[in-house]
Amino acid sequence: MSDSYAFSDLVDFDIIKGLLDQFHELTGMPPSITDVDGNLLLTVGFKTICKDYHRVHPDTLKRCVESDVLLSRAMNARSGYACYECLNGLVDLAIPIVIDEIHMATLFIGQFFMDAPPPRERFVKQAEEFGFDMDGYMDALDEIPLFSRKEVELAAKFLSKLAQLIGEMGLSHKRLASFNRTLEQTVRERTDQLREESELRQRALAEIETIFNTASVAIVLVKGDRLIYKVNREFERLSGYTREEAVGRSSRRAFASEEAFETFAASVYPRLANGENVEMEHQFLCRDGKALWVSMHGKSLNPPDIEDGVIWFITDITERKELERLKEDVERITRHDLKVPLNGIIGMCQSLLIDSGLTPEQREDIKLIEEAGFRMNDQIVQSLELYKIEAGTYEFTPVPVDLGHGVRKVIRDLSHRAAMKVVQFNILINGVLDDMVDPFMAGADPMLLHTLLSNLISNAVDAAPMHTPITINMESRGDMVLVSIHNQGAVPWEIREAFFDKYVTHGKTGGTGLGTYTAKLMADAQNGRITMETDDSTGTTVTVWLPAAESI
Repeated sequence: MSDSYAFSDLVDFDIIKGLLDQFHELTGMPPSITDVDGNLLLTVGFKTICKDYHRVHPDTLKRCVESDVLLSRAMNARSGYACYECLNGLVDLAIPIVIDEIHMATLFIGQFFMDAPPPRERFVKQAEEFGFDMDGYMDALDEIPLFSRKEVELAAKFLSKLAQLIGEMGLSHKRLASFNRTLEQTVRERTDQLREESELRQRALAEIETIFNTASVAIVLVKGDRLIYKVNREFERLSGYTREEAVGRSSRRAFASEEAFETFAASVYPRLANGENVEMEHQFLCRDGKALWVSMHGKSLNPPDIEDGVIWFITDITERKELERLKEDVERITRHDLKVPLNGIIGMCQSLLIDSGLTPEQREDIKLIEEAGFRMNDQIVQSLELYKIEAGTYEFTPVPVDLGHGVRKVIRDLSHRAAMKVVQFNILINGVLDDMVDPFMAGADPMLLHTLLSNLISNAVDAAPMHTPITINMESRGDMVLVSIHNQGAVPWEIREAFFDKYVTHGKTGGTGLGTYTAKLMADAQNGRITMETDDSTGTTVTVWLPAAESI
């Protein structure tokens, strides 16, 4: 909406006319107000010579308007007032009315003569020129008052103050009108917005209700003292309870015992109160007493006020759990069955080596077979340990292990791959190059430590650009030791956030995405930790922290 206003929109003409009436009564001076285009808006004591003659005849009216407009436009709104003689021979005093720095109207005192009587000959000629009634026109001329300059100046000062007050009145009205317009527009817009929001909300609620009842996972909303507030159709199917049987009842019935019910609350509800998304696997008791394995995802609607509601998404994973258990059984059996013939192969190699009649070439081949058997046995044992770590049943029994010896052994195993890329290894202790003659001890599981270092150094060789060094630095930090492995390649953006996740790999032919995942599991299992920093300009550093040998 436009913010332009007419002068008549911004002032109270009744109040102004009352003031001008009193001014005219006290001074005899006839005031009037015109707009900037010369249109007469208000007049008090308007004289006959103007009213019945000058503003009636088209030619003299033209002179009146032209006089007012010329003066109004030429006048600086900040300069006060101006006194002039109009084109019809009468004296007027003009005072600008300014509203918000805009000249919007002019306050006049007129018509009068100042200091000297009028030249009658001029007005006789005007009467003859425009065909005015001579006697009536001259009588009207005699009505025009004569004021001294001092009287006019005093009146001008007073009316200047009045014009200023009118301007301030207009500005207040303008601001109020503008505020009202803005308020009306805001109310209209807000009303339309609320209407649209209400319609959208209704549609969204309808859509949510449809999704809620057709979802392929069970959904339950629990409020207050863990009472069931709302369930969907899938929950009815999964649990065996109808909506009427479930709503308003305690969720206790989904637990095998009161102890299980309370233990669940103690472990889960503090996390929900902190605003966490809770994910867990849980045994769910159905109406018929059957226990199902379910995956539960929970979120508080208004943490920390749990009583306002917690929504749970429940998926039946009983079949998956059965398959996992079967897979674990098969893997354990397979590992056990692999070790029996493998031990036989190793034992046969050792028996053959006792035979002194073997040629050097035959003895070397048998040793290679024996070594391969030992490595394969280590890998089977390792996979068993990794399974225990993932299952949470691994028990860490640390022993002093020479970290430097482990690093050198891995580097020897990778020497061929490193040579193909012309990669050089720099080994440091506390940032200083060292020949690693003295042991550098950590408290670790020797087999897990070897696998961990092998995975990380192998990854560094694969990621390092041609003809660049790989720096391995070992340091002591209180009751911990660390080994950092740096290469000048950067981890791709696509996998930086998931660098240690399972099956994450990028651009590596034959890569399984298990190297860093396994390394992290093994570091965690040995009461350590692992971090990665990467940058496109400086490369990548993977750092492993392990307990110092002295701390075990």
